[in-house]
Amino acid sequence: MLTIGLIALSALSLARWEYTRKGEVNRYNRFYSGVGQALQGVADWPARAFHMRNLYEREHRAQLQQQTLALEPNPAQPLLGTRFSPTGAILWRSYKARGELATFDAIVAPGALGNFIPWLLARPRIWPEIIRSIAILTATGDYRVQYLNNSLYLPGLSELQDFARSWLGAYGLVALALAAWVGRSLWLPGLFLLTLPLAVWGGDGFYEFEKHFAPYWMLLPLLFSGAFSFRGGGRAGGSGNLAGGSLNSTP
Repeated sequence: MLTIGLIALSALSLARWEYTRKGEVNRYNRFYSGVGQALQGVADWPARAFHMRNLYEREHRAQLQQQTLALEPNPAQPLLGTRFSPTGAILWRSYKARGELATFDAIVAPGALGNFIPWLLARPRIWPEIIRSIAILTATGDYRVQYLNNSLYLPGLSELQDFARSWLGAYGLVALALAAWVGRSLWLPGLFLLTLPLAVWGGDGFYEFEKHFAPYWMLLPLLFSGAFSFRGGGRAGGSGNLAGGSLNSTP
């Protein structure tokens, strides 16, 4: 139930942003940051923190955009690899001041889910690089998000991440995978865990990827402990029923 609740809340949150005026932020980041940076090799950039990736992208923008020019909706105005903040916001203010917001709507249109999903499905050749980028940033991104103010700092996440990379953490992940294979009650949390990075990327691209992903890291222990408890309870209940059946069948 916890997994289903998290999925439902995530879907509602995405819908709330997607189908309002504020959804243009997600549409911009989903296409220009998510697709653009993946195909510009973000997985290989010498930067693991979000703010450092921003700096690297700005310093190498012209060179990076040469790699994705063929996919630009408007090659005369290359935007792949950029983020809504600041690039998209500057464009939005500029078009708004001139009364030309329809032009900006056309810029972010490729990121609307109704356009984005068919566009992506029609280009299977880019899927491996997108998946590779998501996987590497999920595993190696800096979850300390130190560019935020102290009230939003997330202590302990880097330590948790280091543990997950260690041999003991790897053993734990293998154990969870085996438990998910043996115990049916864990398949849904396992599927949620595997597809979550893709869902985070599909919501806002690589914009503040670690910050958007961090709350789910903190919920994972609760998610799996609940699944284990449910599985244990189901087994106990099953034993009781068998025992009861034996007693009833005894003359």
